[in-house]
Formats: sequence, structure tokens, C-alpha cells
Amino acid sequence: MDTLTTLVIPLSAVAVAAVTTVAAVAAACSARRSARSAAAMAANDAARRHEDLAPRIELRARQLHGDRAELLLTLIGPDTLGGVDTLRVRVDDEHDQPRTPVTVGSYTQEELDAQIWGPYRLTPTGPGDDRRTLTLTDVGIGARRPLALERTTAPPWSDPEWWRHTYDGAPVFVTLTCHRDGHEPWSLPRRRVDVV
Repeated sequence: MDTLTTLVIPLSAVAVAAVTTVAAVAAACSARRSARSAAAMAANDAARRHEDLAPRIELRARQLHGDRAELLLTLIGPDTLGGVDTLRVRVDDEHDQPRTPVTVGSYTQEELDAQIWGPYRLTPTGPGDDRRTLTLTDVGIGARRPLALERTTAPPWSDPEWWRHTYDGAPVFVTLTCHRDGHEPWSLPRRRVDVV
């Protein structure tokens, strides 16, 4: 074997090894990109399915007698959801912003948080319910649930006449959170409900 052949054969082997290594690295990078793409597509599909199953709820409120009203909640779909295991109803303040003691004087944050800044509050129906929040269970499609409302009382720092004048005829603001086993919870957008 001559000197040229002795040099060419090992160099050829090194070149083949380098090409093989580059091809292996390119294949590994391509596999990672494919895996990331598949994971992103799966996450997008899951998010789309979750959104497609988002509960559709009709809310109506009507004035009853005196300081009483009723919030009528109806789960209208989608049929493929079949219903929800729990539905949390929260009456929100008219303005979606926190109140601070500086806003109204020397009252505690607990007193401010307990006050509902709107025309009505919920009438508690079970353990764990309060005047702001209650939880319904096993709500099926087409189920109509009447929720009792009572007029909010003026806080101690406010003039009761001014309070009543301000909130007479005002809408109720409601936020709903739904849960069904096997699914992430749905937090539905805050809704304005006129009391008629």
C-alpha cells in the first residue's frame, strides 16, 4: 500500500463519521421539533375542546315584592357537556376594582370586602354560602334554578337614602365558575343582569 492510500482511507473514514454524526444530530433536532409541534397541536386541540364545552348560561333577574328579587339561572348548553357538577355564583360589586380603607375612611378591609356595592345580594341557601357567593350542585342542561336575592343594605359610612337612590334600578353583576369532573373549571366572563 502506498503512502497516499494510507492517508486517504483514514481520512475517508473520518469524513464518513463526520457526515454520519451531522445526520444524526439533524435527525435528533428534527425529532425534537416534531415532538414540540405535536405537543403544541395537542394542547391547542385540548384548549379548543375545552372552549367548545364551555357552559352557556342564561341569567334573568326580576323584581318580586318589597326588597326581594329573583335571579333565574338556566344552563342552556352545550348538550355534549351534559351538565355541570358544581356551579359557583358570585354577586360582584358594580365596579370591578378593590375597595381600600382610604376610599371610605377608617373601616377595615374585612368590612369593605363584606359590603356588596350593588342593588342586591344573595340569600344563602346552604353551608358555605354567604351573601356574595353560593354553589349549586348537579346542574343539568335545561335546569332552571331560581336564586333568592335581597336588597343590599347601606354600609354604616353611607347615607341610607343616598344608597337606595343610587342603586334603585341598577343592574346586578354576576360571575360564574363551573366545574365538571374530568375537565378544567370554566370561569365565565362577568355578566351584567338587569332587574326587571
